Amino acid sequence: MSFGLIEYFWTWSEIEEVAGKSKSVPKTLVFQYNPGMSTVVEVDKNDYGNCTSRNTLKTYFRGNSSVVLDKPGDYYFFCSVGKRCEAGQKLWVNVQTEPSSQ
Repeated sequence: MSFGLIEYFWTWSEIEEVAGKSKSVPKTLVFQYNPGMSTVVEVDKNDYGNCTSRNTLKTYFRGNSSVVLDKPGDYYFFCSVGKRCEAGQKLWVNVQTEPSSQ
């Protein structure tokens, strides 16, 4: 895999904080891609591990898609074009709540 391809996979998604500099839920995940050139699917853990989309939760295809991660838990995403998932264009995000300071 070339460095350029790895760099593309890293810039494919970015996590932004929704409200200022808070580190608590919610966060926004932004997938950067051109419509018609890529897609993003949100799937369950099994589909993520196998790069299959049998149990697709959501599909994004219009380019530069934003996904709000509004509750703690695991989120699984990959590009469903060709063999990109198998090449590593996939993302697992674990959202955790910050411990309350007392």
